[in-house]
Amino acid sequence: VATIHPDHRDALRGALDALMHARTEFTEVTIRRHRRGGGWVWIQLRGRIAAYGSDGKPALIVGSARDITRMQHNADRLRLALKAAGEELWEFDIARNRTWRENPLERERDADYDSDPATEVFNRICHPDDVAQIHRIYVDVRWGHTREFHAVYRSRGPNGSWRWMDAHGCGVDPDDQGLPTRIIGTNRDITDLKEGEERLRTVLWGSGAELWDTDFNAGTIHRSHMVPGLKMNARGETIRFADLADAVAPEHAAAIHDGMVAQVKGHSDKFEVWFRL
Repeated sequence: VATIHPDHRDALRGALDALMHARTEFTEVTIRRHRRGGGWVWIQLRGRIAAYGSDGKPALIVGSARDITRMQHNADRLRLALKAAGEELWEFDIARNRTWRENPLERERDADYDSDPATEVFNRICHPDDVAQIHRIYVDVRWGHTREFHAVYRSRGPNGSWRWMDAHGCGVDPDDQGLPTRIIGTNRDITDLKEGEERLRTVLWGSGAELWDTDFNAGTIHRSHMVPGLKMNARGETIRFADLADAVAPEHAAAIHDGMVAQVKGHSDKFEVWFRL
């Protein structure tokens, strides 16, 4: 124990004590140990009870030690990157129903991922209207129908308000049947972005204007808050450039074309044109 960093001695003693008194069958602890010549190395220790004596007490404990110094340094870099990006990294162990989080975002006070089953915690803090969506995504990843996923949902914040989360993740570490044993991903709080979108929708509604998002690569325009009666095709919100060209008065088609070309070539940072439909 003298070679163990003072900050980690209690954790090591606690892990060993739990095994020796059979409070757990398996334990895992990460510690720092003094290196010959100076400095510290990170060691991951794992142990389990292999046999019991006639008195019912552990008679044999086996374990392993692994140098994870390089891994720990990489984790430090990842932690710094997550903090700078304002994102949370999470890892869900399917078999144990436990979630580990790095750089955790603030949650409701009763969101105790350390002691409660992860699915119970999530169902408790997820907005009721979003639970079914997340469950469908989980089922698809869990049973190998898809590997990666993206979801936007609402979660309880520390003051009880709803916060919007943007989650990306994927299933990893497949078992013998090729099904994932863990799901890892990131969460980002996009509440400010969502509230900004809502304010924009309110402004558009008040002004009677539409918002167009043009994808020059796909040749499409996505219309938000469509003006009633301004129908350009049967598909509604997303139209093709060809749909716009067919709907515009012939004398104004050239002006729209020239404006779009100027945008693509970088000759102008804005696009404004008057036209009739």
